[in-house]
Amino acid sequence: MNAFQILGISLSSCFAILVVLGVVRRRLRPLPGAAWAALWIAAAIAIAEPDLTVVVARALGIQRGADLIFYLAILGMFIGFFVMYVRMRHLDEGLTAVVRRLAIVEARHRIEETARGEHEASERSPTD
Repeated sequence: MNAFQILGISLSSCFAILVVLGVVRRRLRPLPGAAWAALWIAAAIAIAEPDLTVVVARALGIQRGADLIFYLAILGMFIGFFVMYVRMRHLDEGLTAVVRRLAIVEARHRIEETARGEHEASERSPTD
């Protein structure tokens, strides 16, 4: 085992443990936490046994294990970008709804203040 493998396995294991602790402490939801933990564990396994990626890649019709990792990383990024896009759209729609409601409430409040001010002014002024 070389220095990179020791460092890589150690870091991957630490991140997997941090993810599990995040799920236990309820800072991460279980499903994303399980996905992240699986990713870190898979990274540790791939670093420990690099020939395993070649076996899996060839079973999938890909010649090199590094290509498999690259393709999976690209797919993962596309999925991540899509999920973030959907989440940002949802947040944007929610923020728009809140701002609209707040604008309506403020407009009603100003109308009521104006009406109250006119009513008080008409009560104070003598009528002829």
